[in-house]
Amino acid sequence: MGIANKSKSKRKKLLEKELKKFLHLCDTNQIPHYKILRELRKASLQQQKEIIHVPVSIFSDPIQGCFEALVRYLHEQGLRKSEISKRLGRDQRTIWKAYQESLRKIPKIRIIQESSHAIPLSLFKNRTYSVLEHISYYLKSESSLPQKRIAELLGRSPKTIWTALHRYSIKGDGHE
Repeated sequence: MGIANKSKSKRKKLLEKELKKFLHLCDTNQIPHYKILRELRKASLQQQKEIIHVPVSIFSDPIQGCFEALVRYLHEQGLRKSEISKRLGRDQRTIWKAYQESLRKIPKIRIIQESSHAIPLSLFKNRTYSVLEHISYYLKSESSLPQKRIAELLGRSPKTIWTALHRYSIKGDGHE
C-alpha cells in the first residue's frame, strides 16, 4: 500500500516514453505548440490527482504524534516536503518541524507493516479536524470498526479514540 502501484522510476520512464510518442506525433502532424502545452498541463494535473492511500499501521506508535507519523511516512515514500505541504495544505515549515520531531523521537528507519486499512491522503487537507480525529472517524464510518479495534490499530487508548470521535461530531455539528 505505498504511494502508487508502480515505483517512481517506472512511472518516470513511462511518462518519458509517452512524452516522446506525443512529441513525435506533434512533429509529424505539425500541431501548434500551445496545444502541446495544453496537453502537457492536462497530463500533469492528472498525475497530481493521483490518489494516495496511507496505511493505518504508520500511526500505531504512541510515542509519535499522528501528524508526525504521516509526514515522515510520506517523506520516506519519496515525496518532497514541499509536495507534502501542498497535499496536506500546511506550511512547509510545519512539515519540516514535524519531520524533525519524528526523527528526534524515533531516529531509526521504520519498517511499515502491511495494513488491511488505508486512509486517503486527501482527507487530511481539511484542517477543521485533527489528524487523529480524521483517522478515527474514517475508520468508524467507512470501515465500520468499533472504537476498541480502532484503538488497537492506532496504539491508543479506547478513551482517546472516543474523545477524538466526540470532538469530530461536535465540530461537524457546529457546536462548541
